[in-house]
Order: sequence, then C-alpha cells, then structure tokens
Amino acid sequence: MQFSIFRIYFKEVKKGFEKMLLNALAVFSVFLIIKKFSFADKFINSVLTFLWLWMGIVYHIIFFSKINPAANIFGIIFILQGILFFYFGVIRGHLTYTFSNSYSSIAGFIFILFALFIYPSLELFLIIFIQTIQLLVYPVLQLFHSFLV
Repeated sequence: MQFSIFRIYFKEVKKGFEKMLLNALAVFSVFLIIKKFSFADKFINSVLTFLWLWMGIVYHIIFFSKINPAANIFGIIFILQGILFFYFGVIRGHLTYTFSNSYSSIAGFIFILFALFIYPSLELFLIIFIQTIQLLVYPVLQLFHSFLV
C-alpha cells in the first residue's frame, strides 16, 4: 500500500504537461533571479506560493496522509507557509531574490541545476538501466528456476 500511493502520485504528477510546466516555471524563475526584471520577485513568490500550496494540499493531505496521518500536519504547515509566501512576497513585496558570487548563491545555483537537470537525467538513466537489467537477468533466473524445479 505504501509504495502504491507514491506510484499513483508520481504517475499523476509526472505526466508530460505538468512536469514540463513546473520545470519551465523553475527555469524561468532562475532566469528572473539572474536578469532581475521589475516583476521578478513577485513572480518567483507566486511560483513558490503555488508550489507550497500544492505540496500541502495535493501531496501531503490528499496522497501522503493515506499512509501517514502526520502528513495532515505537514500539509497544514505547507499551506501556512504558502500563505506567508503570498502575503510577504506577493502582496507586501518583502521577499527578494538575488544572485551574487557568494558561496551560498553558487551552492544554491548548483542545487537548482541538480534538481532541474542532473536528477531527472539520473532518473531516466536508472529507469533504462533497470529495464535493461530486467531484460537480461530475468531469462537467466527463469533458466535457473527451471533446472531447480
């Protein structure tokens, strides 16, 4: 039951359009941090508001709470944080984002690159690798099984 919930969630979210939209929003947000347009901070805070509300409502409350009741608490916390992003970032404009040559900016940029490009590439590689291993190993296991039975 546990892993089926994750499988269902990722199957629903990883559909082409949703995944591409979320990645496009992330890449555009990074672009706005570097280029710094006048609307950049409000847009980024709107994206963060959406993502935090999504994680709270869809991931934690709708999906994850089926296997862990504490997920409802996490969902509420994410929703409250999403509201804070909206209030302080979008409405009040107090949350701003900049890129500099500091270690923290560079580390953050590396994490973003990892999340947007390296992790999905690793996932694709592992899927292909596991499927290839299954195609190669399964017949051998069947052969051994037929000799043992």
